[in-house]
Amino acid sequence: MTFTRAILIIQKHERVRQAQKKYDNFHRLMKLRQMGKYPSLAQDDGSILTRAAIIIQKTWRGYKCRKSYLKRKIEEMVIMGMVPPLEYNTHTHKANHEMRVDRHQIQRQRAARFLQVIPGDKPRQILRKRRRMLTKLRNRDRDWYYRNVLFRRRPSFTEFNEEHPPANGRIEKKLGEKRFIPRKSKVPPVPKKKKKKGEKVENSPEKKKQENEGPLERPVLRKQLIWEAQEYKKLWQSRDESCNFLQLHNMDPIRKRNFKELKRDVRKIMNELMLLELQRLQAAIKEYHLKRKKGKKNGKKKGGKKKKKKGKKGGKKKKRGQVDLTGDRTFESLFEELVANGVIRRYPETNLFSFTGELSLCGQDVESLGKPVDASLGDVRKLIKEYCIIPLGSEFVHMHAPFVKSLLIAGPHETGKHLILNAICTELDAFLFDITNENIAEKYPDKESLKMLVHLVTKMSRILQPSIIFYDNAEKAFIKKVPKSDTSNPRRLGKILPKITKGIKPIDRVMLIGISERPFDAKQKGLNKTFQKFIYVPRPKYATLCQHWNDILYDYGRLNNGFDYHTMAKISDGYNLASISRVIGNHLTCMRLLTVGFKKLHHDEFFMNLSEEVAVYNEGEAKFLNWLAKCPLGKKKHKYLKAIEELNVQKDKKK
Repeated sequence: MTFTRAILIIQKHERVRQAQKKYDNFHRLMKLRQMGKYPSLAQDDGSILTRAAIIIQKTWRGYKCRKSYLKRKIEEMVIMGMVPPLEYNTHTHKANHEMRVDRHQIQRQRAARFLQVIPGDKPRQILRKRRRMLTKLRNRDRDWYYRNVLFRRRPSFTEFNEEHPPANGRIEKKLGEKRFIPRKSKVPPVPKKKKKKGEKVENSPEKKKQENEGPLERPVLRKQLIWEAQEYKKLWQSRDESCNFLQLHNMDPIRKRNFKELKRDVRKIMNELMLLELQRLQAAIKEYHLKRKKGKKNGKKKGGKKKKKKGKKGGKKKKRGQVDLTGDRTFESLFEELVANGVIRRYPETNLFSFTGELSLCGQDVESLGKPVDASLGDVRKLIKEYCIIPLGSEFVHMHAPFVKSLLIAGPHETGKHLILNAICTELDAFLFDITNENIAEKYPDKESLKMLVHLVTKMSRILQPSIIFYDNAEKAFIKKVPKSDTSNPRRLGKILPKITKGIKPIDRVMLIGISERPFDAKQKGLNKTFQKFIYVPRPKYATLCQHWNDILYDYGRLNNGFDYHTMAKISDGYNLASISRVIGNHLTCMRLLTVGFKKLHHDEFFMNLSEEVAVYNEGEAKFLNWLAKCPLGKKKHKYLKAIEELNVQKDKKK
């Protein structure tokens, strides 16, 4: 180090020391000046401390009031269901779960005890009351014969009128007469258009049938609900249960029902006995008259009438039954073949409530004004229940509800069509027969093997009821123009699918379900022959998107609290629910979830991932709506709405 360099370092340190000392003196003077402005606490008369306490109390009370108001507001919103609960009380939930388990166990015990008591009541009533009832009915019937037959009075049958049967008997009698046939409802008349010259008039039977049919009325099963409600009001609503604290079974309804059955059985026995007595009486009277006539005519015999010969039996030829191609094979071998070839396959267990979506609450009011209404995912879920799950799940409903053989589910990519199929199979616990062309192309290549496949599927589906016959990409079987790149011959099942639909009978709990992403590429005539109902799965609406964002973020640890999912529902309009779930899953990584505590989730973070997904635009949706309008029910609906609109126009003109 040089001499000059050492002098510079010493000067620098000295100047720093002087500056620090100068700053300390200046800072001490400033403190003294500030202390001189305010009186010290020693000289204070209490005003300084009072003002400070007031400020602290005011701030604390305001904070406490805001917190209590916010807590009460969130509690009210949780009760109304507007916001999910922020915290769950584990002790309360555990106690509720234990209480529910105990309740179910008690219910099972009571039900088992009730089922043990029921069979012993009927024999007990037979031993006590049957002989007395037989004697009473015999005396009453003989008295009726004496008064009305022997003295030849006008017969009165009021004594033999049975009591009105209960609701269950009326329902079974009503529904057992014939299957449900919807009545034709009145459709507003459509003004006839004048025929132009050169126009051809189409008088096809299908078109006449479509014109005559109107919208369906409420089915007969609605009456069953009304009767059941009336029976509940009559039997249980006004019943005094104050003495039945343990809620044990009540034997009065069972005794009444068993007594009615016993009365009916005794009535049948008595009718047979009275019929025998009547035959004996008729034979005795006939013999008495023959003896009198013989005595009068001195042995002249009266020739009896010749019995009329019955007509010749009709020589109707018996219809030749269908030949069973697999009559020599066992059920196990047929089932094993279908499983080995992948026709009967497994499906993931999926509940129907996993297909989320809100109902269209104002659709019926808008439609009554003559305006078209877009369906929602909640409406699709409701139709799936009414067309598939309820009829196929209950044999009674299947026999008396409108019969649906086949169904086509159409919609854009990733709208939940396969999820709906899996949900139907799961809810019904049904067997799934997959006859998609790609699935059977290698195993059943020629016509004979395809004929055998159709026979196997129809035969086994009837044995393994309920069954679902599934065909994916249904538009390819009736496609207008086969692309050159497709070498799998997609039209090979075009003529077979209508035969499968036609072979499903009303007693079979079997349904053909097709799935299509481009139904407008197929010939509409072929689709109408094969599928009886068409369901369009639309893109999700605003309410469904809000619910989906809220539910998924809640599953990630209640991240929906404070998140603006209403804005995200507007931004993600046109995207499918699967795309939104994928966007959220890709963004909320482990590192991002760790930083949620000090960096809140914002909707700007999802824009980049959302832009990479494929949306369904209005042009794509318009193709599906145009195709849906060409379906039979779409034409009927368009005609009905047009008639309502014309009637409204006529009313406006009259005013």
